[in-house]
Amino acid sequence: LTLTSAVVATPTGTSALTECGLIPALLNTVSTDAEEAVSKMVGSQVLSPLEILRIRSLLRFITAQAVQILEGAIVTHSNALSAFHNLNGVAVLTTRLSKEVLFVRNNRIRSEASGQGCVPMEIDDAPDDGVDMETESPSSMDSRPRASQRVLLFGVVTCLTVVFHQESTSSSVTAPSGSAELRKAELTDALSEILENVGVYGGHLASLISTLMSDVMNSDPHIVHYVHESGLAKSFLKMLDSGPSGDPSPPPVPELIMSIPSVLAALSLTEAGSKEIKKANPFPSLLKLFYHPKYAMPKSRCLLNEMTSIVGTGLDEIMRNVPSLRQPVCKAIAEAMLEVVSFGSSLVSREENMNSEVRGAIATEIDNDRSCLMQYALNFGQILEQILHSEDHCEPFVQAGGLDAILKLYPYLMPTGEAFLAHISCLSCPSVSTISHSTTEDALSLAFKCIALRYDPLKLLQKITGCAKQHLNLLESLQLEMRASFPSQHFNSEDSLDAVFILHGLPRQPLYDTTD
Repeated sequence: LTLTSAVVATPTGTSALTECGLIPALLNTVSTDAEEAVSKMVGSQVLSPLEILRIRSLLRFITAQAVQILEGAIVTHSNALSAFHNLNGVAVLTTRLSKEVLFVRNNRIRSEASGQGCVPMEIDDAPDDGVDMETESPSSMDSRPRASQRVLLFGVVTCLTVVFHQESTSSSVTAPSGSAELRKAELTDALSEILENVGVYGGHLASLISTLMSDVMNSDPHIVHYVHESGLAKSFLKMLDSGPSGDPSPPPVPELIMSIPSVLAALSLTEAGSKEIKKANPFPSLLKLFYHPKYAMPKSRCLLNEMTSIVGTGLDEIMRNVPSLRQPVCKAIAEAMLEVVSFGSSLVSREENMNSEVRGAIATEIDNDRSCLMQYALNFGQILEQILHSEDHCEPFVQAGGLDAILKLYPYLMPTGEAFLAHISCLSCPSVSTISHSTTEDALSLAFKCIALRYDPLKLLQKITGCAKQHLNLLESLQLEMRASFPSQHFNSEDSLDAVFILHGLPRQPLYDTTD
């Protein structure tokens, strides 16, 4: 099979092997029942359960490699695709996918009933947490598919996605549509099982299914009604729900997070579908991914590389195509940003109350929370950059409290205490420098400028004036308190907001000797 993969990689090799009967041979391999094959191989021999599991695992790896070769052949050569459809290749792949998912589900049910996990195999161990990069609960780690099952499921779903994507360019009249195949209960049940147990099957497989669903629904919007009626849409929305602990359920996999808005947009293609999405309102659960430590560094790197901008573009597309969802999306974003404001307020309070001599786990936790706060603000700044370029989106966003959230969030992004002194001590010219993180500041400032260009100027000035008065009152009280703590004859007693010589009364000593 390795040699065949190398030959299929070239168009001439694919053509030659197709004429020699490659496609029927591969489909025969994929359709082979694993249990019957094991029985024939074992015969009258008495083998241990571990040896039988080993044989079954090797058969799955062989089948997975055959599926990969099949995918390469139908992409490279049109005659291979025609032969694939003439031999009902989609039905063969669907049946194999259903059998594997059923096998995993039965094992999981038995494991949960007995309270014991699957026995790990030497050749078939699932990767540990340091390699898998998918945070899973201990219960799902005990019952999740083995490596051979993961490879086979991944290969089959990928091949089905490729076949459904190429159906529009196929000239074969026997090519079945993706919507027709998705209507079959066998495929629907398998996809629902994977989506409802994403912690067991993994985020990468769920991302492939999300791509398959969005491609099929976008090519044939009539299937959207069936997706909602069959419960497949409900299974997808269930994946976004928070678990019992309140933590988001989707694994921190970039491909999965990136595919969620496209599926939500496809589920809203029809009027009835948009009503179901509005009723379910999955947007707060989706946006929670962008202000949860599970998806932020140092725990995960899944939101790097403009990932939030991609999600913001998807949300913008949803609001443009489905005006009825504009208000729920804007409200979810504003409420999420207010949650970040609450987190920032709590963090600043802990930083102010922390003794300068505190070290160890507490100081590290506060430093990590400060890093998370900067990432949360940057995430929403990039999302707003994609959304607020449209005038239709600014009004509902401000009405939902989005502008207030931006104005409240900005002060918490600035360092305080020793962090502030350490920051300004490194600046050559503090009067023209910024004390907030430059990237985060730029993102929020751009969002504010978009609102200023498209929102009512009078209402905008009223909000800015109110916020400015609040901060000026705070500044006045702090300067009076500072003057009382460090008296100086240079102070202007007639103006409480006069900052001239405000630092004159500070003791002249190194920063590391300064205490609270």
